Amino acid sequence: MYTVKDGGGTTTDATSVELTDPGFNAAPSEAVGSLGLQVGSDEIDSVTWALSAPFSDSLRGLTSDGHPLDLAPGSVDVNGTTTPIDLGYFDANSNWVRVLYITLDPTDGSYDVTLSRAIDQPDSEKVVFPLSVRVEDKDGDITLADFNVTVLDGSPPSVDPTNAELVDPALTRLVSPKVSVWG
Repeated sequence: MYTVKDGGGTTTDATSVELTDPGFNAAPSEAVGSLGLQVGSDEIDSVTWALSAPFSDSLRGLTSDGHPLDLAPGSVDVNGTTTPIDLGYFDANSNWVRVLYITLDPTDGSYDVTLSRAIDQPDSEKVVFPLSVRVEDKDGDITLADFNVTVLDGSPPSVDPTNAELVDPALTRLVSPKVSVWG
């Protein structure tokens, strides 16, 4: 009698990324992370989002320029899909303003993060988004890859002092002192 055992499943070694809030009218901050997929004895069948309560909790109370942040209508329930995570708000004209956009590429096991606008830091100098993806191979072996996207607060406002000369118009009428010469 022969027994066939399933070989090892896919393993992951995901990397977390950090981005810094872009400055006012600055280019977006971008980062690329890796899920560190190592194929086991079977090919990978799917790589999909597997977000949990800590991710939802991380969104609670966040704002950008004072606007409450929310997931775009199309990315409210991304679990089991590769639909991008799209975090932003609707402006006064009902236009979607994208703040944070995270895409998942199951073909190469990477994810891309674009931070288009600053996120108001609620209690600290950073906001951490805990993310997870579900990796399933052809015979149903499943593993999870957990990683963080951390948004660091941008530089504080700064002042570049310069020397200036102030002239009081009332003091511009100087009177020459009397000079006496003794000889």
